[in-house]
Amino acid sequence: MKHKWLTYSVAAITAFSLLTGPVVTDIAAAAGKTTQQTQTKKVSQKRITLNGSASIVLKDAQFMMQDQGKVLTYTFTVTNNNSKTLDLTDYYFRLKSKSGKVYKFNSAEGDKAKTTVAPKSTQNLTYYAVVDNGVKLSDIQFEIVTWDFSVASFERKLGTIGYPFGFEEKVGAYKAGVVEVENYRIRSAVKKYTITEDKDNAYATIEFLVQNVGMKSVALSKLDFALQTDSLTIYDVDPTGLADIVVQPQERKIVTLKSTLPKAIVQKNLSVVIAAKNETANIKLPLGLFALPKPSKETVVQMNVQPFKAGVMTYEKGKIRGAIKQYTVSEDKDNAYVTINFLVQNSGQKSENLSKMKFTIQTASESVYDVHAGDLAQLVVQPDERKIVTMQATLPKSIIKKDLKLVASTVAEEKPAEGTTKPDKKTPPLANFIIPKVKPAASVEPGKTKLLYLNGQAVNTNTLPAYMTEEDEKDKLLMEFVFKNSSAVTIDLPALEFSVKTKNDVYYPLTYKNEGENKLLPNLEKKLELSGELPKGFDVASAELVVRMPKTEAGPGYLLSTYKLKAGTEESIEGGASTVFEYKKYAYRLQSVQRVPTTDDDLLTAELQITNKSDNYMSLPAVDGQFMINGVKIAAAETHKLNLNQVISLAPGESTNLIVYAKVPYFTTIGKLSFLLNEAQQDQKVKTLYQFTDATISAPQLVSTSTPYSIENKGRRAQLSISKSGVYDRNSDNDKVFYAEFTYENKETRGGMPTPLSAMLQAPNGQIIPVQLSEYKQSIPVQGKVLLSAWANIPKEFEEKDLKLIVGQTLTTTTPPSKPEGAPTTQIDGIVKAVSYRLPANDLSKTKTGDLTGIPYADYTLSLKNIYAGRESTGQTPEDMKQSGIFLNFKYDLIKKDESIVPAQPHKLVFEVVNLDKNKAVISKEVDTAAGSAGRLIEAKDGTYQLIIEDKEIASKFVVYNKYQLNIYDQLDEKTRVKIASKELRWFITES
Repeated sequence: MKHKWLTYSVAAITAFSLLTGPVVTDIAAAAGKTTQQTQTKKVSQKRITLNGSASIVLKDAQFMMQDQGKVLTYTFTVTNNNSKTLDLTDYYFRLKSKSGKVYKFNSAEGDKAKTTVAPKSTQNLTYYAVVDNGVKLSDIQFEIVTWDFSVASFERKLGTIGYPFGFEEKVGAYKAGVVEVENYRIRSAVKKYTITEDKDNAYATIEFLVQNVGMKSVALSKLDFALQTDSLTIYDVDPTGLADIVVQPQERKIVTLKSTLPKAIVQKNLSVVIAAKNETANIKLPLGLFALPKPSKETVVQMNVQPFKAGVMTYEKGKIRGAIKQYTVSEDKDNAYVTINFLVQNSGQKSENLSKMKFTIQTASESVYDVHAGDLAQLVVQPDERKIVTMQATLPKSIIKKDLKLVASTVAEEKPAEGTTKPDKKTPPLANFIIPKVKPAASVEPGKTKLLYLNGQAVNTNTLPAYMTEEDEKDKLLMEFVFKNSSAVTIDLPALEFSVKTKNDVYYPLTYKNEGENKLLPNLEKKLELSGELPKGFDVASAELVVRMPKTEAGPGYLLSTYKLKAGTEESIEGGASTVFEYKKYAYRLQSVQRVPTTDDDLLTAELQITNKSDNYMSLPAVDGQFMINGVKIAAAETHKLNLNQVISLAPGESTNLIVYAKVPYFTTIGKLSFLLNEAQQDQKVKTLYQFTDATISAPQLVSTSTPYSIENKGRRAQLSISKSGVYDRNSDNDKVFYAEFTYENKETRGGMPTPLSAMLQAPNGQIIPVQLSEYKQSIPVQGKVLLSAWANIPKEFEEKDLKLIVGQTLTTTTPPSKPEGAPTTQIDGIVKAVSYRLPANDLSKTKTGDLTGIPYADYTLSLKNIYAGRESTGQTPEDMKQSGIFLNFKYDLIKKDESIVPAQPHKLVFEVVNLDKNKAVISKEVDTAAGSAGRLIEAKDGTYQLIIEDKEIASKFVVYNKYQLNIYDQLDEKTRVKIASKELRWFITES
């Protein structure tokens, strides 16, 4: 029966929401696990008929203690098998205790609007109420009534549902149950449960299944997880990471629940309670309980991982496998320095950022010492990736031999409210890694290798002998520290601190040159040249090298290792080729070693930079050098030196360059090269000051013709640029001519003589041809320019393709006064500071053909036009006239390219006429362009010129006058000229 006038009041009372409770779906317990029995007797659920085929059953009921008190959440399932809609406003549900006390209840938020159940469907209705703290489920009764105005109280009781209700209050440990949230269904189960303990607390870690068996994605932010005892004591679960998890339909995820518990309750019955958040009422509605097993000795552990064994830590989204891989202890007079190289491996399915992980060292008495692990702040580990983290701690020397453990935990995220202070939130340990007991490491013996972990990578280290150099009031120590990368990856070397420690624990700092990017490439060595000032008479043999990681903003410094030193003998005073060797207030640096071919042998040249390190002017030191090839020295008598900078003294901080050179057979194979820095002694003997080992030999740098060659000699700074280069044909035979032009520019602030230069051509097969280079023997003004010409006759068998032009400064030896008669005063020994120009296949100076305009000639540009050629005759009468030659009339432009350029030598033009008849006879004539020359071709624009070429035998040579070829040459010397233009023309016709 239905009465419309009661609808409003009844609807207000019967607000419903579709929330959840466990629908028990048991699965088999995990292997080797014991389940907690939550109900000893299975009973049928009581079903109450509402109307016809409609019925109601209590689906679940759960308690959860909250700020409001003890909250009971319960859910009814209403089934309507009728063919008509079931009107819920006809019914009322009363909550009371067996003693008769009635409790006020409320509908869950989402159920308030539910007033009907459609035909052939089921509806869940969830309610909650605050009950007395002493009330148990066995005290609760649910009365179902319907409105009936035919009885005195207007209601008729349909039935009462009392305890036992016929459902399980808890899902058994390791079994699965389904909870429903609004229109979502989640299947859950406890998958793994472990307890770790320290002296204060127990820390629960639960691997919990969340499987979406519904049709919509589920955000875990809608749920609240907690641990609950049978007495309804609640312990919060750390929500870190849960709020961001969304589970898609049919997706299965394992989430990690962590909670800090009193040690006293670990053995009590505990359950995971899942609750829905009712934001409006600020209340949590418990949906289901999942029992935790009783901890055993296997599950309550200290997570103690034995030395050098691996343990698995539950961290953030997944699992991290960790192990101590190396543990070393070093001591000084104050402290012990522990270095731990710790393996981390991501055993999960997603990348892990380890910035929230922290480590401490603890003693058995729970004393805690900080551990610095700077790499963790930025470390991201991909799935299955392995990385080594280097950790360091400074400890009292007294505890090193005690039982120690490395404790892994997470950084607490909880921050105190503004204006308040709060003690740090304690986080549970992830694992304890037992630290092995080792003795403090002894200093590394000379020549022995020590493995260090730098930036998480294993690096072998050792030291080379140390030696002393004498100064005025102190001595200087020089030595090398060697890194070797035996791995297949590049290692970033950190900045390290080096010092020398005496037997009395006095420390002297050592420095090294930081060359910027410190990369240690795979399977290669890197040497650091260490130096430092020490007292006079310092005993190297009793000292030790101390290597430390310096203190930075990211963390404290710590001791890496110590190395015993070996005093080097004079023969062993050596270091890498990049070493800066300091001796008696001079610094010596081997800048380069170059091997340059000559016509007979190769020239080996070393460039040594000498710098005045004092505060006063210093004369040039009496030093020279010597090469050692494959362990064999080149004789001192065969080695020469040259100071490129004509200086007699060095100002404070000023440098000069010394060239040391020696010839070696061109077929010599150089496997290992050292350069010995020698000093002349008063007894005429030579003392080796230093040996630069493993010097790199370079060929002349290969550059393009557009790259200028710089001369940096003090007082003679200049720049050389190529403006023309090429290979030309010759008419006389099959040989060819190489010709090039350079512009030499004075870059000094004063005028001066040019630096002598030399050049040579090199074919790909190594064949060498010397190149003649014009000389300029006058002073060049400031910013003055000189045009230099270079040429060489190339035999026809010479390989022209891929030619290289080697250019450098001339190295000469002055011939002694007892020279043979007629011998030159100087002998060219080779080229120093050489560069190699790659000559292009299509160069800038091919002979112009078919066009006689814009012809490059020395420092001019020449153009011819209106050319007329005819026969030249002599005689007064027609009977006496005889052909005496030919004449050429033409207009021309001869224009200076750059008024500032002065040619180093005069150039002449040669005009050649080849008559194109059967004889192909040739006649030619030189024309000068130099000022003061008779009949010269003067500099002009639209000038006119008549060229007469006389030849008494012309009549027999030139038979037919039809066509001729006009060739124009640049005459370089008496024997060499290059064809710069050529064109076929007709006799007796004006042609352009």
